[in-house]
Amino acid sequence: MRKGLIWLNKWIYHLNPKSGVSKYSLLVIVQLLIVHTAILMGDMHAKLKYAKYGAFILVIFMSFLVICKDGIKLKDILHAAKGYKYYFYIILFLGVYSMIIQVFFERALLKRTYIELLFMCCPLIFCVCLKILEKEQFNKLIDYILVIYILMFIIRFASKLSIPGILSVNFLKSYSPYECEYSQVFGMLAVFFLFEKKYFKFVVSIIFAIFAMKRFEVLMALMSVFGVWLFMRLKMTSKKKNAIVILAVLGNILVVGFLYFLAYRSTAHMLEGFFVRNFGTSINGFTSGRTDFLASLLDRGINLKRGFGFTTYFLRTDKYYIKSAFPVIHGDQLKIFLEMGLFGLISFVTLLYAGVKNTRGLYFTLYLNAIFTFNHLLDISASMFVFYMLIGYANFYSDEKVGVKEPIKKSLYLRSFKKKYLEAQ
Repeated sequence: MRKGLIWLNKWIYHLNPKSGVSKYSLLVIVQLLIVHTAILMGDMHAKLKYAKYGAFILVIFMSFLVICKDGIKLKDILHAAKGYKYYFYIILFLGVYSMIIQVFFERALLKRTYIELLFMCCPLIFCVCLKILEKEQFNKLIDYILVIYILMFIIRFASKLSIPGILSVNFLKSYSPYECEYSQVFGMLAVFFLFEKKYFKFVVSIIFAIFAMKRFEVLMALMSVFGVWLFMRLKMTSKKKNAIVILAVLGNILVVGFLYFLAYRSTAHMLEGFFVRNFGTSINGFTSGRTDFLASLLDRGINLKRGFGFTTYFLRTDKYYIKSAFPVIHGDQLKIFLEMGLFGLISFVTLLYAGVKNTRGLYFTLYLNAIFTFNHLLDISASMFVFYMLIGYANFYSDEKVGVKEPIKKSLYLRSFKKKYLEAQ
């Protein structure tokens, strides 16, 4: 089958070399269809929710077969992986730090932690494989992903698609009969198309993001019209990057601190009337159930300085808050803080921003970080796969498009060297 796909791809390429089809294009498209078919099956049938990880493992295995068979050079493989190294560092840190917490404080290793981390690696490794196989056409793959997700959305809600259903979508009330996590994907794709100046595809992405209706994600995508315009005029330097990392760490800590402030019973009693009058809901309703959960922990005097390790939020839920209204907490900052403690949160955010190489990568990271505040993405492989694709595009292509040929540090070094040389002359 693999030989047949490669033969057909070569035939298409030789038939029309100017079509933009590379040696592996057809193989890559088939891989994308396999993965997203499995994601769709998992979304439509709960019993198949882990099928997507099997699909990721399958396409990674297919990619390795092709890489070994065609003798792709090691330097090309390392170059592709280098752009994602900090994201591998994040997964490694989460695994090692969770092991330390569990061994020294809990005297046990929780299997779920390491299975989830393995699942987190799958979309990241697949993106590296795509970068190796489609080095020259990598950004075009994102156009294909838009088409694939539109088809997935239509198939998933085929039975509900109707004129009354479409007209019932209400942004102000955050209601849609088609609400799903695809809104995160369409929002991120909308930002990509803004940077690429593909405005028709931007509008299409926004429309489907509204139908999928995660209100905050839609709002962030709409605000990107101004955000992208601003960031396109921002010149990245090492000092600016360091300042951004510091501000991002402080911002995430403040988000967690603010939620804890709202969770205290005295605060809730003082501000409950204000929230009801101005937002038409209680503090707990405004924060999607987070404050009620935190209040239950604070009332029991549970030590929140460190958690049980990554993905162990369910232990607190089952043991201390069985009647929780949400199976996973809606906010990755708070989730990581509960599972990994303050040190874990600071390390995670620092590594997340350390992978930024330019303004486009910075904007995608800020966008993802903002979504972390009101939703959870780390355990949603479909959304993280699209994010890794966008980071791959930003790291490998945006420098060429804006005319920056060298990485930040090297560029600054050469400038300072040139300045000293001229002064010496």
